[in-house]
Amino acid sequence: MTRFAGLLFVAACSSPLPSPPPVSSPPTVPVPAPTRPADDDTVVIRVAAPADAVLPAVGEERLDDDGFLVASAWPPSLAEAVDWNLRHMAAADLAEVKKTPRRDLIKFHHGWGTWIRNNFGLWRGNRRLIDACGGVHPDDCSMKVIEATWERLQRPTP
Repeated sequence: MTRFAGLLFVAACSSPLPSPPPVSSPPTVPVPAPTRPADDDTVVIRVAAPADAVLPAVGEERLDDDGFLVASAWPPSLAEAVDWNLRHMAAADLAEVKKTPRRDLIKFHHGWGTWIRNNFGLWRGNRRLIDACGGVHPDDCSMKVIEATWERLQRPTP
């Protein structure tokens, strides 16, 4: 598996995607090797975290001992969660999300959705974001973040 600057997510989908191109620079954040599904239908979602990113950047100082975003970096609203995704996800991954039909967004639940639940504090007390999503279960809240990101990507660009 190629290592790159950023975080890596894997989720099952209905058709395989080509492998991402190799990146010559070392990662800015430790990236554990993901466990890939047994089948070949895999989507790779990369959330880039370059050292010069506009805050909130995922850097060593923004991660706790378990490798998740610290509470002060959690987005407090749905709009801020979407903004975080749009700032940090790789362009190819945003294009993949944009072209996915709304009815198929569930394919991101176990990869990107897990990352959202873990890093946006949905299992660790980010009540502001959960309340902004209607006070729903963390699984449903992460899906609302995915759907809202998809909706923003569907808007015409100026």
